[in-house]
Amino acid sequence: MNTHFKFAFFLLFSSLLFAQESIEITGDSEAVTFLSSEELPFWFYTNRNGFLDENTSVGVSAFAKANYDFNEAHNLEIGLGGFLRNGFENSFQRSDLYFEYENKWIALTLGAKKVEEKNRLSTINENILFTGNVRPIPGVLLRTIEPIKITRQFAIDGALGHYRLNDERDVENTNIHYKSIQLYIGPESNRLRLGLKHYVQWGGVTEDGIELPNDFKAFTEVFLGSGATGIDNPNENINALGNHLGSYQIEYAIKRATYNLNVYHHTLFDDRSGRELNNFPDGVWGIHIKTKKSKWLES
Repeated sequence: MNTHFKFAFFLLFSSLLFAQESIEITGDSEAVTFLSSEELPFWFYTNRNGFLDENTSVGVSAFAKANYDFNEAHNLEIGLGGFLRNGFENSFQRSDLYFEYENKWIALTLGAKKVEEKNRLSTINENILFTGNVRPIPGVLLRTIEPIKITRQFAIDGALGHYRLNDERDVENTNIHYKSIQLYIGPESNRLRLGLKHYVQWGGVTEDGIELPNDFKAFTEVFLGSGATGIDNPNENINALGNHLGSYQIEYAIKRATYNLNVYHHTLFDDRSGRELNNFPDGVWGIHIKTKKSKWLES
């Protein structure tokens, strides 16, 4: 993030500190060490938001956030976190650095915020394209808080985001475009969810110094998934500007007094054949059962 962005965070954080009577500050830290000459087992570093990898033997993470409630309908939150560990080219790195506003309907996040852990038993964490296996990526995200009811039986929610990849890459300053929409059918006790998630890598500067399209016109072509105009690249003229990845999601959820049951399938596509589901039944199939009253089984 650039200097102006960091200065904006400093001003926002300072303003919250001056309102201490209405602010709540929380945090956590973690220290780990592994006595082994082998690579770490898969589950030791999976979905850790970039904190550990297979070569880590010692690490420390810390995170703190400040919440300020205007009233029951409006909330401001600032988060800051970092990692110190071995096994990486850069042993000390920023994890979270964000500002977030929420009301009853929407949330707006500026900065880098880690992926929320929704299902600790799942490697994809309800999103086959964007899991918790990387450091939080800086950007802007606008999303709905809860599904918005259209009728008694139908509701929708969605999200729109723009990110900038922050680690060393062959193409510097690569953008990530993100959007999602989900349709909910039925009451919460027995609900079917149909969803679409769409990500696009676009823009940036190649190792040869070539600047890829990065203006508003390019953004509209990326958003619509159309071919590039005015670019000397036949592949992106014929197909679509940028590297498009998408996922269809279908889930049936049952909520009862003693348990919740979710059965789901996520597809993955990056071309027309996938969009038309010619790769079915490829993808992720899952069943998740969460107990509410059992003393020995959580999920």
